Amino acid sequence: MLAASGATAVSDEQIERRALAYPIKKHNEANYVYVNFSGPPSIPEKFRYEMRHREGLMRMAFVCKPVPKPPVEAEAATAPEPSPEAPNG
Repeated sequence: MLAASGATAVSDEQIERRALAYPIKKHNEANYVYVNFSGPPSIPEKFRYEMRHREGLMRMAFVCKPVPKPPVEAEAATAPEPSPEAPNG
């Protein structure tokens, strides 16, 4: 389903069945699934739309992973050499 929306699945992993902090739709336990994917920003909205009527799905959440900044080169560490001054004369 993610591939049809233009996303690329990086990894997916089903976490064990866990007890919920409080009952949701009269259920006390649930399976947690973690999917790491990359794609355009419109993916979560499309995915929610497709999944909204799935009977077994109780909740879903999307967390945006921050994009790492490119490393800053050590330009400040090496000061530019001063240019030779013209002789006054």
